[in-house]
Amino acid sequence: MKRLDWTLIRPPRPGRKNMPVKRQQRRIEELESSIEARVHEATQRLLSEEEVDQLADLEERLEDLTIASCEAARAPRVSDGPDWENRLVDEYAEADTDLELDDYLEMRKQDFDCERCPHAAAYSLYPQDPCEISVGPLLSVLDGDVLVRAIVRPMGPDDMRAVASELERVLDAGRFKTLAEVDAADLLHKSVDFLRFWARLGFGIRPELVDDEEALQTPDGLIGPPAGGTSTLLH
Repeated sequence: MKRLDWTLIRPPRPGRKNMPVKRQQRRIEELESSIEARVHEATQRLLSEEEVDQLADLEERLEDLTIASCEAARAPRVSDGPDWENRLVDEYAEADTDLELDDYLEMRKQDFDCERCPHAAAYSLYPQDPCEISVGPLLSVLDGDVLVRAIVRPMGPDDMRAVASELERVLDAGRFKTLAEVDAADLLHKSVDFLRFWARLGFGIRPELVDDEEALQTPDGLIGPPAGGTSTLLH
């Protein structure tokens, strides 16, 4: 069974001062293109430390211009949870860090709490990408080339809503195949919810057929095929 991941495309951050919307969007596209090109280079050769640092800088600049999924979905913070201090103390005991406990607690308490986030679906890529979803079984359960082609194409919010409606019709009519490995009806239902939720928040989707991707070259050897957020595997 092929692995197909729907990775989220972050929308522009609203209210950027001194940067008109069109210029911001153009800059985002330039950064995404530069990151993609550098990651492709990493499949062909080992990047130098300087090049990896440049890649990290490109990612930081892109993050500054766009809104994160956790932020858009108003995910809970670690300090919002019950008994969060004891939980972090236990985490600290197993962490490989030089920080003092108080500094560690201060650093971690405002992090988004993926374990408690209601938007980390059962088919999410947690812990790597808890806001994203792996839907490879859909390639096997859907009956019809048109819809199969649609789920492997990049999608904006309007496309996501259209695909969600088509998947819902398939689900309601029972026009899908069953699999022993996964509850096909549940996956269809969760996929519809995923598409509509993130479309409502202005996100897009970049589908990744992970098995078809090239491995990244790192100082520790080949890593891959890479999953969503490929460039972060380099640093």
